[in-house]
This record gives sequence, C-alpha cells and structure tokens, in this order.
Amino acid sequence: MSRLHKPLNMPQTYTKMETSTRLEQIAFWKSALRKMHESPKLKEQTIKKEQELALHDAQIRAVLETIYLEKDRASSFQRFLASPEFAAKLAEIGRHMQNNKNASICEIGAGPGFLAVGLAMRGYTNVSILEPNGEYVTGTGFIAETAAKHGVKIWNDLNAWYKSDDLYECAITNATVHHFDNVCKVAAEIRCKLAGHGKWLMFDEYFATTSPDLYQALLDHSHVMRYEQYEWPYPATIYVQLLRLAGYELAEVIPRRYKNNHIARNYSGKVALGGAVTQVTRPLIALGMTTIAFNLELLADRLFGLSRTARLFTLPQLLVFRAGRDPYPPPAATKII
Repeated sequence: MSRLHKPLNMPQTYTKMETSTRLEQIAFWKSALRKMHESPKLKEQTIKKEQELALHDAQIRAVLETIYLEKDRASSFQRFLASPEFAAKLAEIGRHMQNNKNASICEIGAGPGFLAVGLAMRGYTNVSILEPNGEYVTGTGFIAETAAKHGVKIWNDLNAWYKSDDLYECAITNATVHHFDNVCKVAAEIRCKLAGHGKWLMFDEYFATTSPDLYQALLDHSHVMRYEQYEWPYPATIYVQLLRLAGYELAEVIPRRYKNNHIARNYSGKVALGGAVTQVTRPLIALGMTTIAFNLELLADRLFGLSRTARLFTLPQLLVFRAGRDPYPPPAATKII
C-alpha cells in the first residue's frame, strides 16, 4: 500500500482492560500535574522532611549531600567550598570573566547562596544574589550573615531587583531555569539586567529529550511526586531556542562527562569516558567550536536518534549565553494599546 493510501489519523482503539488502565494513567497524571506548584514554604518543608528521613535512609541522605542541603548547614557549606564542584564552577566563571575579580556577578535563583558567597570568599568583589526564598535551609536565611561579611548583596524582593539600576557582566543560574514558569519571559527580564554583551552561565539544568523522558523524569524526581513540587525538564534545544528568542546568542556548550561531570554536580568516582571527553573538548573550547559540536550532535539525533547514554553536548553541564544586539523596537515604534 502506498503512503498516499495509508489510513491517516485513524482513532486508536482499546480493549476494555486497556481502556481501564489508560483511564487510571490519565487520572494519575491529571492529579499529579495539577498539584505541582512552587513556593519557598513548600521547598523548606520538603527539605526538612527529607532531612528527618535521611537519618534512617542512606539514599535520601546521599541526595541531600549531593545538593548540599544537609541539616548541619555550616558543615554543608564548608563541604561545598572544598568540593570539586565548586572548584570546577569557579574555574569556568573565572575563564568567562577573564579572571577579573571586579566583574559584577549575580547568581539568580541561588537557593542557599553557597556558590555566590563562595565566589566572594575567593576574591570576587562585586557579587549579588537574587533569591525570593529567604528560608533558613533552602533559601538565604543561613548564609545571610556570612554574605554580609563578604560584601555579597542579597535581593529577596524580585520587584525591587528588577527596578534597581544594578547591571551585571555575568548572570549565573545553577539548576534553576527549569523552575521558571515562563523561561523566555524571565530570560528577557534577566537580559535587561545585563551590561552590554554580558553573559549568562546556565549550570546543571534538568533535561528531557523525548515525551517518555519527560514523564519518566518527573516520576524519578525525588520531590515531584512525593511533595508535589514543580520541576519541568526540557531538551537543551528548547533552552537555547527560548533564550535566542529573548535576545541571546549561544556562546559555548560544555558537554556531559567533561571533567568528571564536576561542573554540574559533585559526583564521586570516575565517570565513564570522562577522560576522553575532557581531552576532546579542551581544543574545541580553545577554538570556540563547542557550539558547532552541539549542532552536529543535534543533526545526528535528527538523522539517527541518539540514546540518552550517547548524548554529550545535548545533555550539557553548562550552557553559556551572551546578550546579543538589542532586539528592542525604537521608542517611536512603541504603541500602547
């Protein structure tokens, strides 16, 4: 039968058992998706509950240690400062700021603020935090005093931050963007806070490359189903397209496995093929060719379909964007309707 004669858009039929199962699945997802939400209070309650469970659950304890949210906040912060993750992020920030310790930097959605305060403790003199969560564990509550000692300015009021005249040479997000309700809108707002062709270093995002990936990622996340927290993974291409729409250019892509994945998280042990990926990636960084590698991997995925384990640049540890030329219409062209 030729393609022209194939029946198109035929309704799918189900047995009674399949129909019952499907209705149960739909009911489950309707409930789960509608309940997902985000608030500082929910985040704080979630982690405090996890801290209690971690006393008797090694897996939960390991997760909290990975994201530096153990109950002993001082110990957690010191462990972060000594971690390969912090060293790797510090190196990337220094490279992109050309080791200018006076560069104006703002960590957006900083959570506990460990990275931003760590930068100040390593000599950066113009560091700010934007974090609407002021709770003690998951927000800026614990770190506030240390931040003040090291000259880090904390903004807990989003509106006040946006209205201020402060501009930044570098915006940093760390496992943050997938929490935004409207990624493109927030990206456009952040762009208004970047000086000139300022950069945005987007570390450790939450990725899903297919529909099954998306729903499995939500099921696997330790806080989504159990605590109804909002988390939403996208393909790397979506992050890139949405930021391009808001007026950014993709400047660099640091792939998975590079430097043992420490640019994203403080993984222990050796990452498979980590050494080989690091050796191949270094010259690509030096030649400014990582975005080409990203696009070639996208092409390979379209042509052949790549498994998650085969992906490197399309499951990146770091996406670097640069504010492009101003996309704004001239004031004379602006019409208020």
